[in-house]
Amino acid sequence: MYTINEISKILEPLIVKQNLSGDVDINDFEINVKDLEEPQTALINISEESWQKWFRYKKTRKSNLTYIASCYVEIPLIISDEDLPEYWSGNYIIVENAFDAMDLLARYFRAQYHNPIIAITGSFGKSSTRMMLETVLEDYKVLHNRGNANMRIPTLLNLCKLIGNPDFAVFEVSLNALNNKGNMATIIQPDIAIVTGIGEAHLSTISGTTEIAEFKGRLFEGLSTEGIAIINGDTLHVDLLESKARLMTEHIKKYHMNHLTVQSDVRVTEVKTLKGRHDISVTINETPMTFTLNSLSKGMVYNALAVLLVLKALDLDVKACATKFSKFRPLKKVLEFKEVIHGDASYTLIDDTHNASLPAMINAIETFNAQARFFTGTKVIAIGKINDLGDQSEELHERLIPILNDSNADYILCLDDELKKVVNRVKNKNITWYKDDQLLEHDLCSLLTPDSLTLLKSSVTGTLFPKVAKRLPMLIEEGLTKNKSVFHTKNVTPGLTMIHENSEISQVDFSDHTAIEGITPLFYYVYAKSLNLPNRKIQFKKWPTNNKTYFKGKTMMLHEMIELMVNQPHPSTVYQLSNELFNNEKDRQDQVNKFIQKCGLSTSAMINVTGRYMSKERHSFSHHDLYQLYKQFGDILMSKQDKICFGYETVHGILKIESGIAIFTSFASLSHVRHDISKRLNGLSIS
Repeated sequence: MYTINEISKILEPLIVKQNLSGDVDINDFEINVKDLEEPQTALINISEESWQKWFRYKKTRKSNLTYIASCYVEIPLIISDEDLPEYWSGNYIIVENAFDAMDLLARYFRAQYHNPIIAITGSFGKSSTRMMLETVLEDYKVLHNRGNANMRIPTLLNLCKLIGNPDFAVFEVSLNALNNKGNMATIIQPDIAIVTGIGEAHLSTISGTTEIAEFKGRLFEGLSTEGIAIINGDTLHVDLLESKARLMTEHIKKYHMNHLTVQSDVRVTEVKTLKGRHDISVTINETPMTFTLNSLSKGMVYNALAVLLVLKALDLDVKACATKFSKFRPLKKVLEFKEVIHGDASYTLIDDTHNASLPAMINAIETFNAQARFFTGTKVIAIGKINDLGDQSEELHERLIPILNDSNADYILCLDDELKKVVNRVKNKNITWYKDDQLLEHDLCSLLTPDSLTLLKSSVTGTLFPKVAKRLPMLIEEGLTKNKSVFHTKNVTPGLTMIHENSEISQVDFSDHTAIEGITPLFYYVYAKSLNLPNRKIQFKKWPTNNKTYFKGKTMMLHEMIELMVNQPHPSTVYQLSNELFNNEKDRQDQVNKFIQKCGLSTSAMINVTGRYMSKERHSFSHHDLYQLYKQFGDILMSKQDKICFGYETVHGILKIESGIAIFTSFASLSHVRHDISKRLNGLSIS
């Protein structure tokens, strides 16, 4: 604890002006007024100008000066690099730069602090390892990160918080705090430094895992010769990490899972996987012990081994502390086990959408596989992409192919473009790719049965998948699981909408039926017409859909081929026309996306080249989509006929009738459509 005058003396080289009317004690710091909870906490106010200079982007939160008048906790001191409002009459110190002030305070209080500091980094597992330490050290005063705030500024703030002289300080450190802007480890100066593992992450800005290991290994540069390095002995680049640690200290500890031939300071001898937990037996320095971990993940077992080595290094009663592992709960959405109830049925979700790297994605799927045997209902894996993989994204996502092939899932649902190739290469699984997050969540709900298990895994940014994970429990509680999926069974109910020619769109009672095929042929028709292409003879290539009707070498005039798009075209014809209209698949997809946006169509209205039903690529379009096309391009689509028809499994389209038009989807034939229209016009019910 320090007085305001003592803090003023520390900051003296940076002070522009100050007003200190009372010398009260300070034992904490915050940089956000909304985090002020205790009366002896000083506020460090960072101006917008300083923030932009440091980060090169605007603060997402409003200025502290907006809130200080209404703060319910008395603020004993404000350290700021901008002038305070005139109404502020309390203690303040104005400095040249708030970041420099934080740095000066951080270095000072670190120099005065003599209790153990543990610093943790890694591509995965650092937050969970830090939280495990908090749990097993609950009988002590422990300083730790707030949430997973682990970058440069939160690290500086936590160093300032050493003013409170905790029994232990646990610093979770991100790559951001170890990079070329300056190695924060040299300021933290940990007594114990842990690297939990190296994996594929941040690859949009970093060349590969070797460079990641180089950066993560910089944590050891803060160690003294008496410091202790703790390393996951099973991770990538363990030799590189050990060599970097050995430059600073000879005290290096490693942990392993069941590597009996490898020297290890702590080793797992048995893991009993139970429903929602693990019972773990280990030997630490040849002493056996057993504890329970209420977590699903093998990765969490690794993290627990690191914690055991920390306890040993701190010379604490390891067995006594380890009994508290059973109290550990990971961060929200880190392999979070959720049981959702609807009626008498239970549906279990494993929500792991906190974030993702390739090792974390694989770990989540392995966790799902281990838990699947405890559930009698459907087993579903639903995933979004791993973000921030840069140029290696395609290659790294493809490493999931054998993992998904060997999974215990009955169904696998995938969102995001990065997973499209993965889906197409997974064999012997009910696996589907989605362009639309809401369509995925609807299908996911409809696949679930009582006592089902569902894994939800993705990065937290760059994908809409976390929204699926957030909405899913509410949708289950609302009973959407009772709407059984037609997608895999193809048992689609026909839908009919009749629209009077003078009707306002707001007055139209559209059928809520959707189709599981796409409207691609209609797009090709409209697009081809817009190009005014000269007629010419086309010779068919050998397409995957060739049969006795259409085959390699058949010829057809281009204009005839175009007209077939609105008259139930054979898929070979659609393939061939696409080949004539576009330079490549990217060109085709770009034009499709522009058309969808221009017409306000459903995102999944056009997925593959032909628009055919395919279990691996989820199409869906509505009656409203067809109406949008009719309103914008009806003069083109129906200039030569009173109907347009398309579809392969069933028939969809628009038919002119005396009073207006009829929109139809998923009928067995056009004659069935006309029959139902007749019944509707005669006031008869349609069964």
